[in-house]
Amino acid sequence: MAGAPPHQKMSYRDHVKKRREEKGCLYAWYMSILMCCLYCVAVVAVSVVNAARVVAAAAVLRFSKFHSG
Repeated sequence: MAGAPPHQKMSYRDHVKKRREEKGCLYAWYMSILMCCLYCVAVVAVSVVNAARVVAAAAVLRFSKFHSG
């Protein structure tokens, strides 16, 4: 009986290492651009949340001054 095909004899670590080697520089470039974009989206999201907090605080102050007499 013949043994398992070569791709089935590979350990998980060997499989991951082979895929990293196959993907190469273009994959690394793509992933770095993707991570940069995700970071920028997170920064914008935090800025929007902070701006919403400022607007809400200004509305509360304006409302409290209007109703305090």
